[in-house]
Amino acid sequence: MSLKILSSLLSKVSHKMPLRLVLVIPFVVQTFAAMGLTGYLSFRNGQQAVNDLASQLHNEVCDRIIGHLNSYLATPYLLNQILADAAVRGQLQTQSTSSELFLWQQLQSLDSLKSSSSGSVELFDSINTIQLGTEQGEYLGAGFSLDGSLVIKAADSSTNSDFHTYATDSQGNRTQLLRVREDYDPRIRPWYKRTVEVDQTAWSPIYVMFSHRMLGMTVSEPIKDDTETLLGVVGTDVLLDNISQFLGSLKIGQTGQTFIIERSGLLVASSTQQQPFYVDDDQAKRLLAIHSSDHLMRGTAQYLTEEFADLSQIKQPQQLKFFFTQKGNANSGNQLLLVAPFQNGRGLDWLIVVVVPESDFMEQITRNNHNTLWLCLGALGLASVLGFFTSDWITSPIFRLSAASRAIANGELAQKVTVKGIKELRVLADSFNQMAQQLQGSFYELEERVEERTIALSSSEQKFALAFRASPNPIAITVLDDGRYIEINDTFSTVTGYTKEEVINHTSEDLNIWVNLEDYSRMNQLLTENGEVHNQEFEFRLKSGEIRTGLLSAEIINLGGQDCLLSIINDITERKRVQEAFFESQRTLSTLMSNLPGMAYRGANDENWTMQFVSEGCTELTGYSATDLIDNRLVSYEQLIHPEDKEFVRQDIEAAIAQRKPFQLVYRITTFTGKVKWVWEQGEGVFSPKEQLLAIEGFITDITERRQALEALAEKEQYLRLILDNIPQQVFWKDRNLVFLGCNKNWAQAAEFESPEAVVGKTDYDLLPSKEIAQQYRDKDLRVMETNQAEHFIAPKEKLSEDGKKIWLDINKIPIHDPQGNVVGLLGVLEDITLRKEAEEALLMEQEKSERLLLNILPEAIVRRLKQDNWELGKSNGEALIAEQFDEVTIMFADIVGFTPLSARIEPKELVNLLNHIFSLFDQLAEKHDLEKIKTIGDAYMVAGGLPIPKENHTAAIANMALDMQQAINQFQVETGENFAIRIGISTGSVIAGVIGIKKFIYDLWGDTVNVASRMESQGEPGRIQVTASVYERLQDKYLLEERGAIAVKGKGTMNTYWLKGLKS
Repeated sequence: MSLKILSSLLSKVSHKMPLRLVLVIPFVVQTFAAMGLTGYLSFRNGQQAVNDLASQLHNEVCDRIIGHLNSYLATPYLLNQILADAAVRGQLQTQSTSSELFLWQQLQSLDSLKSSSSGSVELFDSINTIQLGTEQGEYLGAGFSLDGSLVIKAADSSTNSDFHTYATDSQGNRTQLLRVREDYDPRIRPWYKRTVEVDQTAWSPIYVMFSHRMLGMTVSEPIKDDTETLLGVVGTDVLLDNISQFLGSLKIGQTGQTFIIERSGLLVASSTQQQPFYVDDDQAKRLLAIHSSDHLMRGTAQYLTEEFADLSQIKQPQQLKFFFTQKGNANSGNQLLLVAPFQNGRGLDWLIVVVVPESDFMEQITRNNHNTLWLCLGALGLASVLGFFTSDWITSPIFRLSAASRAIANGELAQKVTVKGIKELRVLADSFNQMAQQLQGSFYELEERVEERTIALSSSEQKFALAFRASPNPIAITVLDDGRYIEINDTFSTVTGYTKEEVINHTSEDLNIWVNLEDYSRMNQLLTENGEVHNQEFEFRLKSGEIRTGLLSAEIINLGGQDCLLSIINDITERKRVQEAFFESQRTLSTLMSNLPGMAYRGANDENWTMQFVSEGCTELTGYSATDLIDNRLVSYEQLIHPEDKEFVRQDIEAAIAQRKPFQLVYRITTFTGKVKWVWEQGEGVFSPKEQLLAIEGFITDITERRQALEALAEKEQYLRLILDNIPQQVFWKDRNLVFLGCNKNWAQAAEFESPEAVVGKTDYDLLPSKEIAQQYRDKDLRVMETNQAEHFIAPKEKLSEDGKKIWLDINKIPIHDPQGNVVGLLGVLEDITLRKEAEEALLMEQEKSERLLLNILPEAIVRRLKQDNWELGKSNGEALIAEQFDEVTIMFADIVGFTPLSARIEPKELVNLLNHIFSLFDQLAEKHDLEKIKTIGDAYMVAGGLPIPKENHTAAIANMALDMQQAINQFQVETGENFAIRIGISTGSVIAGVIGIKKFIYDLWGDTVNVASRMESQGEPGRIQVTASVYERLQDKYLLEERGAIAVKGKGTMNTYWLKGLKS
């Protein structure tokens, strides 16, 4: 097929191409194709060799890395086994000098191996620390410091659980304490927890060692006694930096790289200078390979992430190839990639990545490609020159033959051509000369025949013109080249509405006759391929714009030497409309019958209900096919009707037929599978003009699910009604017009209805005592529905209870929505909260009483604090603790002198009344001067200024109260005739104030200032006010004070005190 297409294409092209190029181009193309194919095969073979070489290099590097990793990671296992055996034997334990020496010796032996070994020094350099952690949280280890010296590490009770690092001498003994790290517990370290979790040898996650600033990890092994009880964990810390050094020593092509990553993408080691971690806010963090600063590494990691959505999917070594580009990067281009999993069977699961730029191998291949290209161009040039010389030698005689042929075509028949040289061309020239002689003879014979045919054609044209004019179908003749009409018959004008003058010399496009240009293109294609068209349907447009359908037949004819198209149109518009209407009715009927949710039927009114026709829904409804039921071939429809329903089905149908009425039935049938279905049937009898019953026609559909749903709905409605009638709340619901649709029993009883059904159809106007109240309720309900916002409020019922009390209701009004979210009504929920309301009011009164009582016991600020901190009392089992430091307050003690002898002379009740009268006067004075009464002790009275709310004038306020107290006592003496006097002492300083204890709270003061004030009172004189030097300093500007001098104060030694006399005038 492809050869034919190529031949056709060459044939078309050669018609337009000179012979010289026809001869030269194939020769040149063949030469160039041969050279190009040779170069391409050479390039492909080179690429294959590169891929093989890269694969070998990948595998060799990967094998070396795996071998090195296995050797590198073997030493820690050996050391762990030595440590575990020593721990089981008791040779290794914490807080043991011998154990420290044992660990030190193990590392010392490794250090010696480093010095003596030549090829495996890095295997021993990997070990950083060997260690033991116990279940008691103690730790002992030995390791190498940054300078290579051995250190001892310990964390136990002797170090207060701090991590101590000690330098050692040449014998392994501790010398200097180098570092201390607080609060170290090995049991919470990842290496310990991981081992305990898996209960076997395990590797910890990779971490950045805080001592070396290098990546490391720990392999640990559990230690157990004979009873399998865990004693602790031994571990060996391994540095991973040497893996990077080994990778960097590998030769991978010219610019290849290799690196190792975890399945998470975190970098483990690499052959580049890239650090596998970075420091952020003084915190060392692991580096993802996709964030590497090395462009090739980052690009490789990004490709792996895109190629494998999860790196854990890589189970086998993968040879891959990807394109990497980086501006200014010499490694841009195709990259050959190997990614291989490394698993040691003991918990390590890494990926080894080896990537080599393809350009490392392609340099020689590229040079060979350039040489091949120049060779092809040279061959092309040489072939072109030789081809032009050869073609000129061949084509010169042919050009002379061509010129003679054109002369003959122009009527110059006497032509003769002479050719020398090529044998084939000489034969061609001789044949041409003979043809010219024969053509000259034939020309004369042809002229005679043309004259005879012209006479016959004239007769034929007369017959054609008669048929053309008389045809009942539109006929037109158009020029084939440009489509211009040159002749039409009268029927064409009648059908299309165009006159002959409007059509002639115009095209069908000018007249807009074609409705669909696709039809026009299709007709032209058929004419081009076949030269004629027969009965092709198309749509055409009349002058009026009406669209008609026709069958077009056309054939190419020649008139007067010009190719023309004879076209005849058969108008089938009406026939088409009738067909389409019929097909549409058939399609509609078929669609309706096939999509009916049941079975349409026509059957006989006999004992079997014999079916004459059933629709496709029969199978889904009964399980039987239509052929099974028609004429009772397999089963009759009467057999499908449930035995309990057959009698009433027949009776109802017979009664409907007798009355000439349609019937509707609901009954059960048994399907092919034995399943019982509920069906609904509607049908009627079909009668002849003579009122004879011909058949029964109808429709049967499955209503089983609808029947079950109705039964379930009825059950749910009953259950919902049971719930509504048993909840304590009153519930009602209304429609959008605020007409009651229903309620529960509680609401009906509260509204004094006999049953919930009695409220249906009523409104608030029917229920409430006045139209105004009803309108208020309706306005609220309308607001809920219009705003689509629920409302909650508490309100008294309009009607009082039987005992004349208010009935309080907790009311919720909620909008009801349909499935589309539209508000369709209102739900009201009411709860009688009268008892709760009364309890709340009683509780509030009790709270007010309690607060007044509490304010009489404690300062108001302290009461507020106790209220705010009430939750803390609950947390501390009722223990109150409020303690505040006040740097500067003034304390006053007052004692009634002579009260003790008086108490012996009068009745106790009279004595208490007298004391109450005096202290009530003092309380009024304390409130007047905004001071805080602290307490009374017997006949002593204590008051403070500057607390619990600090204020600046506290000393002056105390002084003023003391002076007022003296006046009050003097007045009291006059009124009662009793000989009373008071001693007052005042001191200023710092105190602690607060409330302590579990019960019988009291606000009290503590501190030296309190003691000094008490001493000022007890060592004062009746009727006088004694103050300290600190009080004197604060009052001397506005008050009269008299120096008493130095007195001995118990517990304080000698103090200078003063007498407060009064205010300065």
